[in-house]
Amino acid sequence: MLTKAMTKYVQSFPLKTGYTKEIRNRYDGRLRHYATRAIQDLILLAEKLSEKQQTEIFSSANMAPLLRALFSLKSDDIEKRRKRVIGLWKVLFMSEVMSYGYGADLIGNKIMQILVRKSMDTAFEAIYHAILTDEI
Repeated sequence: MLTKAMTKYVQSFPLKTGYTKEIRNRYDGRLRHYATRAIQDLILLAEKLSEKQQTEIFSSANMAPLLRALFSLKSDDIEKRRKRVIGLWKVLFMSEVMSYGYGADLIGNKIMQILVRKSMDTAFEAIYHAILTDEI
């Protein structure tokens, strides 16, 4: 996805030393474009490939580091990161998993019934409450 030069640029974050403002602006624009395109490509693969191929590509070994980085609270602006992470949880759980039809299909009826009926652990309950009350 990224050229060697772009990878070197990203690894220079957050300081971005050694790059002129013009180069930083150009690289930042390319990064947004390349990342958006890569996500769209992954969506296409997830929608179209066989389960066998997806198992190899979207394995825990490949996905866990991405998810850890995506949901990490390490940030130079923790408030913005917190809102973005909770927003992602909101999309994932409220719009997808917690919608009974989809969630039941995805994780099975019995597990879905437990999630819907039983109280969740304290951390998830706090996130769930923040989502429902829009306190994010």
